[in-house]
Amino acid sequence: MNKRMRRGCLCAMAAMIVLAGLAVTVQAKTFRWANDGDPTTMDPHARSDLFVQSFDANMYEPLVRRDRNLKLEPALATEWANVNPTTWRFKLRRGVTFHDGTPLTVEDVLFSFKRAVAPGSDLAAQLNQHSVLLLGPRAAPSTSTPKMMSKVAKRPSTRD
Repeated sequence: MNKRMRRGCLCAMAAMIVLAGLAVTVQAKTFRWANDGDPTTMDPHARSDLFVQSFDANMYEPLVRRDRNLKLEPALATEWANVNPTTWRFKLRRGVTFHDGTPLTVEDVLFSFKRAVAPGSDLAAQLNQHSVLLLGPRAAPSTSTPKMMSKVAKRPSTRD
């Protein structure tokens, strides 16, 4: 081995020893994080960025949500079923009211979905990947609990 190669190996070994020594002495420290601004909107359909959606999730509740293990769990919907490949049926939780005491109805859910896919909504591009037909409580089977159905059919692909 020539002198230059030996020196390179010694430097590399010394660096590895120093790094190994540093790794042993590292301790956990507190990590603090702050955002550089406030949420840009409280409108759940105005922006689809993660920070705004996370902030708005403190005030708005979805039909279903994900738990810590990323499994679906009930939120405003207590039950949901895939009736056929293009139809979902949701059963709304009873006793849900808005801040003023007004009860939540199927019409409120339909209004929110229609607003989410309307022009000007930042969510419209994500939700318009599918064509959606919304059926209100009158179209649902008659039961003592109001239900909402949404029929989802995928648009034909324009790419081949």
